[in-house]
Amino acid sequence: MSPDPFPSFDLNPVVASDAMDHVFVSVGNCTITLDVSDDDGGLATLTLDVTI
Repeated sequence: MSPDPFPSFDLNPVVASDAMDHVFVSVGNCTITLDVSDDDGGLATLTLDVTI
């Protein structure tokens, strides 16, 4: 991953986290996608295939 092309000049940037829970109702294959964006216009996407 390359450095942020729009770095924030804040000396103490905010660190955030969030937890999610999900209950799958049946077995099978699922695709989970996480999209993250910041106030500088940066965007990252992570896609994970899981088998339940």
